Amino acid sequence: MNITSLKYLIENKFNTNDCGRLTVSNRRIKELFNFVYVLNEYSGLPIENVEPESVEDKIERQRLIKKAKELYRYFEKDLYTRQAVVQMKYNNDLKLASCLSLFQFIIRDNKLFLSIFVRSQNYDKNFEYDNNTYSQMYSELFKILSNKNNKLKFGEINVKITSLHRFIES
Repeated sequence: MNITSLKYLIENKFNTNDCGRLTVSNRRIKELFNFVYVLNEYSGLPIENVEPESVEDKIERQRLIKKAKELYRYFEKDLYTRQAVVQMKYNNDLKLASCLSLFQFIIRDNKLFLSIFVRSQNYDKNFEYDNNTYSQMYSELFKILSNKNNKLKFGEINVKITSLHRFIES
C-alpha cells in the first residue's frame, strides 16, 4: 500500500466512526487501536514538504536518522542480524518509552525490511511527518548498505501503532 491509499483508508475510518471513542487525560479522542500497515511501494515515500509539529520532533528525527545510519555496522558483522534495532525513550527518560518506540531493520531474501512499533500517534499532527521520518531512516541505511551490496533491494516498512488517534473538538 502506498501512503496516499493509506491516508484515504484512515480518514475513512475516522470519518465513518469505524473507530473507538474514549477519553484519555481528560480529552476525547477517536482511536484506531492496534492499527497495522505495510508500505511496500517505495514511490509513495518520502512525503514531501512535511514540517515538524515541534522543535522536539525535528530533533527526534535527526537522532533517529543518525542512529539508523550507525546500524550498518551490525550488517557488516552478520548480514542476517536481528540486532539492528533503535529503541527510543520519551524525552530521554529511561523509564518511559517514546511514542516512536522501536525500529528494527532486517535483511531477508536480499531485501531490507523495517519494522516499527509506535506506542501512540496523533494522526493530524504527526502521521505524515513520522512516515516521512521512517522513509528517511530507511533510505539513509539503504544507501549505505547498497553501496556495499549492490544486490540489495527495497523490502517493506511494517508499522504497528497501538493508539492512532484524532482529538475530538468540543
